[in-house]
Amino acid sequence: MRGIALIGMPATGKSAVGRQLALILGLPFADTDEMIESREDASIAEIFETRGEAEFRALEEALIAKVAAAPGVVATGGGVVEREHNMRVLRDWGWVVALVASPDVLARRVGRADQWPLLKGNVTENLERLWKRREPKYRTADLVVDVGNEDVDGVVRKVLAFLAEREPAASLEVRPGQGSPYRVVVGEGILGLAGYYAQEAGLAGRIGILAPPAASRRYGEQLCDALQGTGFTPVLIEIPSGESAKTWDAVGRLCGRLVQEQIDRTGCLMAVGGEETLDVGGFLAATYMRGIPIVHVPTTLVAQLDSCIGGKVALNHVRAKNLIGLIHHPRLAVVDVQAARASGARSIRAGLAEAVKYGVIADAELFGFLEEHAGALVETDGRQLADLVAWCLRVKARFVEEDELGTGRRMLLNYGHTFGYAIEASTGFRRYTHGEAVAIGMTLAARVAAAMGLAPASLEARQTALLRRFGLPCDFSGVAAARLVEALWRDKKRQGDRLRFVLPTGIGRGEVRSDVPIDLVARVVHEHAAPAEAPLGTGP
Repeated sequence: MRGIALIGMPATGKSAVGRQLALILGLPFADTDEMIESREDASIAEIFETRGEAEFRALEEALIAKVAAAPGVVATGGGVVEREHNMRVLRDWGWVVALVASPDVLARRVGRADQWPLLKGNVTENLERLWKRREPKYRTADLVVDVGNEDVDGVVRKVLAFLAEREPAASLEVRPGQGSPYRVVVGEGILGLAGYYAQEAGLAGRIGILAPPAASRRYGEQLCDALQGTGFTPVLIEIPSGESAKTWDAVGRLCGRLVQEQIDRTGCLMAVGGEETLDVGGFLAATYMRGIPIVHVPTTLVAQLDSCIGGKVALNHVRAKNLIGLIHHPRLAVVDVQAARASGARSIRAGLAEAVKYGVIADAELFGFLEEHAGALVETDGRQLADLVAWCLRVKARFVEEDELGTGRRMLLNYGHTFGYAIEASTGFRRYTHGEAVAIGMTLAARVAAAMGLAPASLEARQTALLRRFGLPCDFSGVAAARLVEALWRDKKRQGDRLRFVLPTGIGRGEVRSDVPIDLVARVVHEHAAPAEAPLGTGP
């Protein structure tokens, strides 16, 4: 998200508005007057009296250049507009928001003018003089808010509404065959705008925010403030972490909590977290009161570029992952790649595995993008990540719209997943992340495809090279090969005595096959087994 600079006359509430905006948007806050006083160990009035206005303006200009070096919210002094250089710096850095009010209103707010040296004497006359000189400059702001009849909350709401419309973000619409169309917004630093996006989606009332402990600590307060500011009544509900949330017992307890919190069909849920949170949140929304709306707020890259759309929600069975499920599309998905960047390097790598999947089975151009920008993506460049997420979601949306229930072409999205699910289940869902298991599964599937003459050996080599550039494993450890083969037979995509695999036929193309010889599968699995003593959960 771009920075936000608040400009305006004294007593327009820039500091109070700035602090609340920063809290909601998850950005640092700075007040230039307060920073100058702290650095100079003197009040603004003292600096004016002992060193003059020109010296103060020079201090202010130097500080503006410094705070505009990183994203944030800054409340500026009333005279920052007196130097055009300041305004050029602020416009290049972010959105400029002017808070304005008539001199009469400001005179009532100011009272005594001891802290404002330019207002000493006749306060009203001095305000009118400054207003006449500065008003044209305030009016050049990106947004002008008259604060005469607004409290701080009202001003904040107007600024957030402006940001929801103007902040750079990709927006796409998913149109499933049987469900209602829904919007997906992808950007950086947009989490604090979730309330406005939810309003636009037609949601209202009590909203249960489902989040595991880590996401609750990181985003709970921010989301509650953002939702309250747009008229929702948020209730933060902590759920178990990871796959442990995807059980009948966990869902039963959560249903009881929703009843306790009086969440009904007039309200909705919001799932905040990784792919497991979206799974259990979607399952709960689909079954509680026979279905209520849900907003997906994915915080891991896997969830952002894959799990947050499509409607597939599921619980695990002791014998297989995602065995119990149904289709329940979200009403909205808010995808903030800043959250993915904060989730850690291993989580980013797991998400990149899913991006490779899309490139191999559906989009050769996407695969080339991944090869070209691998370095920037590993370094979690925000712009590149946002572009990648939006691209992958557009690819997936085409599959969902063509084959909502996953009985036809959408099955291609399971590339790497037949092997991957078996690897996860066989290692107790503890050794590998989902993305790491998919990376291994794609390697095994590409080897099978090459052995069957469906794909050139160069495909496997090119895919493996990219996976390794992303730091992803291509071999598995910690489970006997025979046990892994046994786990394959419990896959939900099995058809009678045949296993179904998605196999690549070229970069950007794939097929669903049920004629894969089981002895070939067993041989490939044995060939790719790594030493069993590899430490748990380390990845490459």
